[in-house]
Amino acid sequence: YTILAQASLAIDRYLQIVWQRSPKIWHRWIIVCLNLVITIVTTIPQGLQDAFGGKPGVTCVVDMRKYDFAINSGSLFIMAMSYVVTLACGMRLLLFLKSYRKQNLSIRQRMNLRDNSDISNLILIQTVLAVSLQPMTIIMYVIDGIILGVPQWLRFTLIMCYYITPMLNSVILFYIIKPYRRALMKMIGRRVQPVESIAAIQNNSTLLELGGFSSVHNRLKMAN
Repeated sequence: YTILAQASLAIDRYLQIVWQRSPKIWHRWIIVCLNLVITIVTTIPQGLQDAFGGKPGVTCVVDMRKYDFAINSGSLFIMAMSYVVTLACGMRLLLFLKSYRKQNLSIRQRMNLRDNSDISNLILIQTVLAVSLQPMTIIMYVIDGIILGVPQWLRFTLIMCYYITPMLNSVILFYIIKPYRRALMKMIGRRVQPVESIAAIQNNSTLLELGGFSSVHNRLKMAN
């Protein structure tokens, strides 16, 4: 789900900024239905096995070895396609925004350019991190479905790399998005009231209003 969400964010930013088009409602429904299908496929067979697999006369409702192999192979394919789409959209968005940096822009236009550049950097860095840490875990499960004997230390290491990625994504988010970083450093430096912390983020950050970003292209046209 994290990978699909990252790809959806990259596509949304790419369409709105580069192509000046907003995703249609049916685009969003495709993502919702895809998540629903993934949930059904990954949970129902396991639930059937747990519910009926141990009853007398029932040896195996689902061949879990073949099922795991199919699920892991499908996950690896979806992961690879999502990474390709995210990296392609992120790189195109970064190059598009870079072409405006040397122009004579107003303060507001520079702020919009900086905010969108931060988000494109965030998408790329988080995706590169996920590409480096997560696929090997799925590959290990696919190999384990073909041959037995994956060392336990390798299994443990790869699983740790897979599950540590969301934590590192949060650290990257707080470091790259400047209003979040300022609020975090402010909280570390002195005791801050909760209301003050929320106000600081809401007043300075546009990440919370990501879906409502206007096209930076339209704003930057004013500079020409």
